[in-house]
Amino acid sequence: MCALRFFHLSDLHLGKLVHEFSMLEEQAFILQQVLALARQERPDAVLVAGDVYDRGVAPADALKLLDDFLVGLSGLGIRVFLIAGNHDSAERLAFASRLMAGAGVHIAPAYEGVLTRHMLKDEHGDGWFPTGDVATIDADGFMQITDRSKDVIKSGGEWISSIDVENIAVAHPAVAMAACIGIKHPKWDERPIIAVVKKPGADVSRETLLAFYEGKIAKWQIPDDVVFVDAIPLGGTGKMQKTKLREMLKDYQLPGA
Repeated sequence: MCALRFFHLSDLHLGKLVHEFSMLEEQAFILQQVLALARQERPDAVLVAGDVYDRGVAPADALKLLDDFLVGLSGLGIRVFLIAGNHDSAERLAFASRLMAGAGVHIAPAYEGVLTRHMLKDEHGDGWFPTGDVATIDADGFMQITDRSKDVIKSGGEWISSIDVENIAVAHPAVAMAACIGIKHPKWDERPIIAVVKKPGADVSRETLLAFYEGKIAKWQIPDDVVFVDAIPLGGTGKMQKTKLREMLKDYQLPGA
């Protein structure tokens, strides 16, 4: 599987005024920095998503600034994908878009119920962007993300979804938060355990919570243990930080292992 590299920009708001002061000079500087990075890093594509301009009828200087930026990227042989935002005039942004597509600049002005597919390729063929997710794709082409590859528990040659284990735990009325991690096992490589934060004033035992899994997932996927903690480490966006949780439980030993 090959990896394609993207630059992702959003909400450029070209032509923006702040207290009647034009930001074009600063915006031009930023786009020049992006071009310099593009020359150095040579991404496969640049995605500009949402609010390219600050208003529907953008000033001429803002139009020229975007034109210079797109010409610079096209000259480097880098494909560009522009998606209009709610500040943009979809019709104006789409002007000459069919001609621009020939130069590798693809514009999506407004969603009208039909998706346009673009295929990116490198020297290895069709490109895939490695997100670190584990997913399934059904017969209709719908994708379901089942876990992160670094979080899935690899036990006895089988994979156990940490997300499935966590979802069952948090469905229990006494559980406020739960995180499933894999613990080294001498026979099965890894076995799942579930770290649990109880709801204020609630109580639940290890045995009761493990029994709660019965009939909901395969028996071999049920966690080997429940570890009650005061808090699960969270990042700035509220996402569980399992690397820190693993560090917290680095001295933990599985029962009977």
